[in-house]
Amino acid sequence: MESIEILKSKPPPAGYKIEELPAGEISDQEETQDQIWVHCRSCLHKIALQSDKISILDAHSHIFENPAGIFYRVVCYRSAPGTINITDYTMENTWFPGCLWSITLCRSCSNHLGWHYISGSGDFFGLIADRLTLVFIH
Repeated sequence: MESIEILKSKPPPAGYKIEELPAGEISDQEETQDQIWVHCRSCLHKIALQSDKISILDAHSHIFENPAGIFYRVVCYRSAPGTINITDYTMENTWFPGCLWSITLCRSCSNHLGWHYISGSGDFFGLIADRLTLVFIH
């Protein structure tokens, strides 16, 4: 049986509204503002600029299954300054051919947010969509 890892959502702090990341389409708000941040769902730390979302293998997001049978929807970003890489790079079980990967965590709460990928042609971050959120202050 296939399993999907799901994070339980915490209620947002007072004065904040949390919205789900869109499944793949860029909103009008993203097109007009380049300073919209994607935040860690656990602690609301700024992780990456929404404008840094990039297409890898012809898509911004991908669904992958790890060797343990856990499925992830991964969104690709060219930069994620709110993260820190914690492991050595490996090619074992890579989801992106020719890329080495390292586990990346939120710099604030150490929640696992995804992976940093490197190859001879550059680097990018594959971040787990359901561990991120858009936050708007009211």
